[in-house]
Amino acid sequence: MSPVAVPSGPPVVPTAVPKVFGIINIVYACLGMMMGLVGVGAMFAMKAMMGRAGGEVKEAKMFVEAFDDLMIYSYIDAAFKVVLGLVLLAAGIGLLKKKMWGQRLCLFWAVGRMVVAVGMVLLTLRPTREFQEKVNQMGGEQQEQFQQMAQGVGSVMGIVFISIYPVLCLVFLTKKTVRDSLS
Repeated sequence: MSPVAVPSGPPVVPTAVPKVFGIINIVYACLGMMMGLVGVGAMFAMKAMMGRAGGEVKEAKMFVEAFDDLMIYSYIDAAFKVVLGLVLLAAGIGLLKKKMWGQRLCLFWAVGRMVVAVGMVLLTLRPTREFQEKVNQMGGEQQEQFQQMAQGVGSVMGIVFISIYPVLCLVFLTKKTVRDSLS
């Protein structure tokens, strides 16, 4: 008598999720690091432009002085973007190589990115409010409440938009099929 043939299930199809997220991570990391550095460069350019006009216009000098208080936060933000960009770049390479450390690093990045986004908003609330008050003193105090409300809504919306991709990473890269496809 011959052995009973056990029907096998369908062949396991490898998932493309690590490859897709690996590519997106690399592109997103490069763009994020570039935008962090461009942001600092733009602040320098704006300060230089306002500094040139500062000798001619009293308001421009006051604006540059108010703007100086915010510069340190721009440096901190750019530093976080570069560091997190390097982490995401490494995670993307790891995912393309189908390595488990790439998935773990990407999950670490996702949580870190959201924490940094919330932290930066909280860290810059006071200096941004003070900056707005100084700007309002230069040009009158019309619409001050509207500006504060718009800043709050903008901060919340910024956190939501920043968190979309990290949440997608957390959702897709924690699936069993993805974990099983990584070594």
